[in-house]
Amino acid sequence: METTNEPDAIVEAFIDDAGNTGGDLGHPEQRNILLACLVVPYTRAPAFWAEVDSAWQIARTLTGGSRDVELKGEQLFGGHGPFANVSLADRCRILDAVVDSVIKQKAYVFWEGLPKHLWAETTGDLSPRPADADFWKSVLQAFLGETYRVLDSLYGPNDFRVTADENSWVAAGKVLSLRGRWPRLLNEGVIFRRSDEVRGLQVADILVHSLYRTNKSSCPAPDKPAVTLSNTDKLASSYTQRLATGGVLVSLMHAASKLCGRKDFPEGA
Repeated sequence: METTNEPDAIVEAFIDDAGNTGGDLGHPEQRNILLACLVVPYTRAPAFWAEVDSAWQIARTLTGGSRDVELKGEQLFGGHGPFANVSLADRCRILDAVVDSVIKQKAYVFWEGLPKHLWAETTGDLSPRPADADFWKSVLQAFLGETYRVLDSLYGPNDFRVTADENSWVAAGKVLSLRGRWPRLLNEGVIFRRSDEVRGLQVADILVHSLYRTNKSSCPAPDKPAVTLSNTDKLASSYTQRLATGGVLVSLMHAASKLCGRKDFPEGA
């Protein structure tokens, strides 16, 4: 894995999630939550953004628009929204452009997933249950902590700009303040933006949606029937496999544990 050691360089990271159902941890279909962080190092940023631009060019042509179309994983895989009348083969052209750019330019994707029933069982054993034991808040804070630790180890002494997709907990334009905890994090926290305004968030959305569909049947709850992957889920799995084969898909916890013994890292992450 390439590291960047130029002190003035900024490493951009974009975080999104899939499978977030708020406090409904017993949702019959969305049983896992997945988070992913797309990392675009300073040295690869110009080439990456230039190459991945082809995805929006294709989308504009297919939808007949003159302006950028927002790329969202759920709409591209499912044929919804602006892509309702676009064939699967053509939608795959957009997905191919995104995934191929991520692989070619080595824009690493750190990800982690959590079965909701395990989180519920863990917090349910706490007595009294903490008032702030909110599912999404707890998962995001844990993911951010490990993300910073990995970025700090791989890309120090650089500064990091971490952008996340707005949600019901943090609105667009707001900053999740982490002042004093992570010294090289710009904006003194994670800034939340509208995904239609940030291409990095759109790429992250496509990647985490692929991961979510791939892992639908992982870690089933003992009291729930098994989930059968649809053809669309299997298509998403093929993209996830391409990312893994291309060497850019890295389990966040795996990366963090490997970095503890840095001699075995960074190659072959």
